[in-house]
Amino acid sequence: MDAVKEKLTEEEQMLVELRDGIYGGSWKAMVADLKDRLEQRPYVYKLFQRIRTDLDRIKSLRRRKV
Repeated sequence: MDAVKEKLTEEEQMLVELRDGIYGGSWKAMVADLKDRLEQRPYVYKLFQRIRTDLDRIKSLRRRKV
């Protein structure tokens, strides 16, 4: 897994660190939290876009078993 982590972008590395530090290593909990945040109104467009992008990155990281 360390070889996989070395190839991650800075943004992907940050997501892995957040998953491990805040969500106890659970992608499921992290995705649920981000989706909940997306549904709150009003929202800041920039944050909305960032969350959408991060959710896409998480899908990729999960497929790569990071």
